[in-house]
Amino acid sequence: MIRTQWLLWLMAASGVFGWAGEAAAAIKLTLNHEYYPSNYVLVREDAGETAIEVTAQNYAGDPSTTSVETVERDTYVALGIESLEGCSSRLNSRYRITLPTLIIPAGKSEATGVITFIPIDDELKGNDTYDEGAGTCDDSPEDNPGDGDDLVLQITGNVGAHKVTTGPRIHLADDDKASTNISLWVSESALSKEAGATDIVVRAELNGKVLTTPLTFNLGIQTQPNHAVRDVDYTVPNLGRITIPKNKASGQTTITITPKARGTGIIRLVGRPSSHPSIAIGHQQIELTDPPAPAIKGLTARPSVIREDQGPTNIELTVELHDALAADAEVLFTMAGNVDDLSGSDAFNEFFSDAKPAIRDVHYTATIGSLTIRQ
Repeated sequence: MIRTQWLLWLMAASGVFGWAGEAAAAIKLTLNHEYYPSNYVLVREDAGETAIEVTAQNYAGDPSTTSVETVERDTYVALGIESLEGCSSRLNSRYRITLPTLIIPAGKSEATGVITFIPIDDELKGNDTYDEGAGTCDDSPEDNPGDGDDLVLQITGNVGAHKVTTGPRIHLADDDKASTNISLWVSESALSKEAGATDIVVRAELNGKVLTTPLTFNLGIQTQPNHAVRDVDYTVPNLGRITIPKNKASGQTTITITPKARGTGIIRLVGRPSSHPSIAIGHQQIELTDPPAPAIKGLTARPSVIREDQGPTNIELTVELHDALAADAEVLFTMAGNVDDLSGSDAFNEFFSDAKPAIRDVHYTATIGSLTIRQ
C-alpha cells in the first residue's frame, strides 16, 4: 500500500517549534481565588460561602519538567479532600464543601470547575472537639504562631486507579484567636522586564481576630544582592500605605511597577512598623523576569486525515502556547511535503514509512488563512 503524507508546519518570527515526546501522563491540580498562589488558598472562618476555582491539567510527564498535553479520550478527574496525616478532616464540624467532577474532553488538556467551601463560624478560640496533641493537626507553627485552631486541607484527585499527587491546599483560619501576623498577597507574582506599567494590588490580611481600631502601615522594598534594583531595573512612583479598617480582616492598596527592560530579579515587598507593634507584618515577592520566548506546546489539525475522494474540506487548526504573549502576534501557516519526523511518534512514523510526499497544486490545492494571537 502506498500512502501520501502531508503536514501543516507552523512558522512564526521566532522560528519553528517541535512536538513534545511521549511520556507517562500526570495530572496537576491548581486553585484560583483572589490573590492567593495556585497551590494555596486561605479562607477565614468568617468568610461565608466561598467559591474557589479548581483546574486539572494533563502533562506529558512530571509537571515541573514537561509541557501540557492533550488527552486522547474524555478523562474524568474525581476530586477529594484530606487533612494532615493522622488527623480528622473535621468535615461538617469545621466546614462544608462541594467538589465538582472535572472532565478533560478529548483533544483538550485541561478542565475547570468550582469548589464551594463553606466555613462553619463559631466563637471558640481553639475549637477542637478532641485533643490531637500539640501541633499535630493544626497548621505549622511558622504559619500559625497563635493558639487558635487553624486547619489545612489538601485537595486530591483520582483518574481511574491513578491518584493525582499534586494537590493544592486550602488553609482554614480561625477568626477567634488573637491576630499576631499580617500576610501580604499580590495580584501579580511575576512580571516580564519588557512589560509596560502594571498595576498590582497588594492585600494585607490578619491571621485571626479583627481589631477594634484601624491598623495602618507603610509598604517598603527590601533589597538583597540578587534582587532587581529600583530606579535601574524598574520604577515605582509611590508605595504608599495600607489600612485595615476596624472590625475588618483585610485592607489593600494598588502600586504601579514599570519595568525598564534592563535586569531581572526579585522585588520584595515588606511592611514597615505599624500602629500595632505586637502584630508582625509578612512579605511578598514579585519576580521580574526575562520575557518568555515564543514557544508552541501544541498544534492540532481537525480532521487530521482526508480521503482522496472527500472533496473540499475545512481543517480547523488549534495553536496552544507555553506562555501568554506580551503583544499581539501573527501566526503564518504553510504546507510541507517532506517531513523527517511526524510529532515525535515512532508508531505514527512507522505507519507513514512508505508514504510519498504530496505535491501542492498536483495532488491537492489549499487556501491557508492567517491567525492572530492576542496579547
